[in-house]
Amino acid sequence: MAALRCSLCGKWNIEPGTRAAGRENICDACLVHSVRVSDETPTPRPKGYPLVDPRKLGYGSDAEILNFMSQSYHVPTIDLDAYEAEPEALALVPKGLCTVHVAVPISRAGRALIVAMSDPTNVAAIDELQRVTGLRIQPVVASEAAIGAAIARYHPDGT
Repeated sequence: MAALRCSLCGKWNIEPGTRAAGRENICDACLVHSVRVSDETPTPRPKGYPLVDPRKLGYGSDAEILNFMSQSYHVPTIDLDAYEAEPEALALVPKGLCTVHVAVPISRAGRALIVAMSDPTNVAAIDELQRVTGLRIQPVVASEAAIGAAIARYHPDGT
């Protein structure tokens, strides 16, 4: 049986019988994006476009979603419960910015700041963090719930 066409990118790369989102076929490369493209004229997805909830597409656990995102974007994952953020890194980014972008700084490595993010493709967030800190941002991926808990743990007084 022939391959199926992805509803988002238009490529003929879906094996018959694989996961489908709703009534549409979506390839693994497009699974986390929610921008629709025409079948006739595929257009590139905008960078930093918000992720669709992968649970609606058949992925269940946070670990499964993080693993998929890590492999898709070649970004490492981090377990924020097992890793203690450096106070110097935390001081560089105010709580409000962490909350808005669902991101928490973890450590500084030379001229780079390692930041746990729920969406490592959010270019607007990365650009703003670079502007505020003056450092190159190196994203790592963590669940939204883990980042929220880390923000509450590291900024208990709202600073």
